[in-house]
Amino acid sequence: MPLELNSGLVVAGAYAIKIRRTLFAQLSNRVKQDKELSKEIARASAELNRVLYNVIVEELKSEKGDVVRVRVQYDLEGGRINWHYDTLKVELFKRVPDESVSEAIKRVLETKLAEVRALYATAEVVEEAEKALERIPVTPLAQAIDLTNVLASAIPIGETLEGGLVFQLKDSKGSNIGIADLEKRGEANIAEAIVLLSPRETYRLYVKLSKDVYTYSEKPDELVEELKQAPVVKIDPEEAKNILKSKMELLI
Repeated sequence: MPLELNSGLVVAGAYAIKIRRTLFAQLSNRVKQDKELSKEIARASAELNRVLYNVIVEELKSEKGDVVRVRVQYDLEGGRINWHYDTLKVELFKRVPDESVSEAIKRVLETKLAEVRALYATAEVVEEAEKALERIPVTPLAQAIDLTNVLASAIPIGETLEGGLVFQLKDSKGSNIGIADLEKRGEANIAEAIVLLSPRETYRLYVKLSKDVYTYSEKPDELVEELKQAPVVKIDPEEAKNILKSKMELLI
């Protein structure tokens, strides 16, 4: 039975990284037994990403703010990854331009604002109106949080199959609150972290580091300071769980 790679939803500007990391995660157990397989994963990822670039960028004219999902089957025989391109599926979700959003806001304010104000004019109708709103499915917006007084230390716990480092994050009481994954991407050194403050409070941060990845294994306090300066966004707990799992699977 062939395996299937599923990128999940990812911004178009980052699909290549997600493809490579997903493939590494899926084959992590085999890489631990055969270190040479990591080179083949890098080769196969590059091959697929070139095909996807032709589809997503050149043919579909996507922009970095758009969202894509890629699914394709493959098999691994004789140390070689073979993509089943006849199963390749690409879903593209176009970002709505700011101008269109602004126009929509203007139309609503011109045509609906008076009605909404009238509905909420008195306290007596608020409860009834709120019940009506609860029946409307709403996707929560990303929420930011300041980690300055939360994140206290970072402890290196291992290397990844891709040559990066993974750190365990702790608060001032010494409790584990998340994981940070450091790796070199091109000329940049990047840290991506997942922070769990409670089962319902899960956050993600992403920052370009000022030093080489392995510098932080000897100076973890400097990593903590850089992470504290990074923008932090609230994410779905299930998404946080999946990201943490994929990071741990990459540990050697």
